Amino acid sequence: MYGSGKKTAGFYLGGAAVAITAEKRSSGWVLTGLGKAHGVHTRAGAGLADCAKRAVIAAGIKKGGIAVSIPDYLAHVVILELDDLSAKESEADEMIRLKAGRFLNLSLLDFKLSHHTLSRDKTVKVLAVAVKRDIIGEIEDALGSLGLYAERINIHSLNLLNLLLAGKESNMDISVITFIDDHFTVMICSGAHLDYYRCKESPASGAARELSASFLSYRAHIGKRSCSPLEKVRLFGATDGFKELVKSALDTELEEVQASAFLSLDAFSLDVESQVAVLAALGAGI
Repeated sequence: MYGSGKKTAGFYLGGAAVAITAEKRSSGWVLTGLGKAHGVHTRAGAGLADCAKRAVIAAGIKKGGIAVSIPDYLAHVVILELDDLSAKESEADEMIRLKAGRFLNLSLLDFKLSHHTLSRDKTVKVLAVAVKRDIIGEIEDALGSLGLYAERINIHSLNLLNLLLAGKESNMDISVITFIDDHFTVMICSGAHLDYYRCKESPASGAARELSASFLSYRAHIGKRSCSPLEKVRLFGATDGFKELVKSALDTELEEVQASAFLSLDAFSLDVESQVAVLAALGAGI
C-alpha cells in the first residue's frame, strides 16, 4: 500500500512528468518503479493529462494516493514573522491568509494556501505557500482520470529540503540551492528551521549577482558577516555551468547532492535532471 510508510508513490511535474515508486527496506529506500514522459508545459497546463498517464503507467502505479511535487515558480512563498498566532485553526488560517496576501501584494481568493509553523520563540515564524486553485485542479483532474488522488502537493525545493532534514542533517544549520527548469532557489536553515527562501529565474546574465545578493541579504537579516549555514552549500540539479556560476558567486564549500545518498537506484540510470525529479518526488512522499 503506497503511503504506508514503507512504500511511497510520487509524481514530479516540471520539464517532464516523472512518476516513481519506492520501498523502504532494511538498507534504506529503494527505487522500484520509474516512468518519465516529455511534452508537458507547466506554465500553461498543456499536455499534463497525457504525460501523467504515460509516466504513471511506466512506473507501474495503478490506483490510490500519490504525492505530487510541482515547480517553485508555480507558487508564491513567504516566511511570515508574527507577534502571536491564535490557537484556533480557523482564526490562524485567516490571519495567515491576510498577512501573506499583504506581503505578497496578492488577493489570495483564487489561491489555495497552505502553511506550516516553523518556530515559536519571541515571535511565531510561519511558512506560507500559495498556489492558484486552477493549477491544483488541473493536477487533481489529470491524476483522477487515472484512478489516483493527490495525497499532498508541495513545491520541489521544499520536498528536497524535506529529504535533507529527514536524514543526518535534521538538526544542522544548512543552506541549499536548487537549479530546476532554469530557476534557482536558495534556502537557508538554522537548527533545521527554514529562515530564508528565495526563488528566481536564472537569466543568461546576472544569476551570479542574484545568488550573491541572496546570501548578502541573509547575512544582513541576521546581522552577522559569517554564520554556519553559509559555510557549506548543498546543490541539487547542478549542471557544470551552474556549479561554476555558484562558485563564482559564493566563497563557500559546495556539495553536489546525489540521488544515491537517499535511495538505491537499483537498475535505474539517471541523468542530473532525472535525479532531481526522483528526489523531489520521494521527498514529497515521505
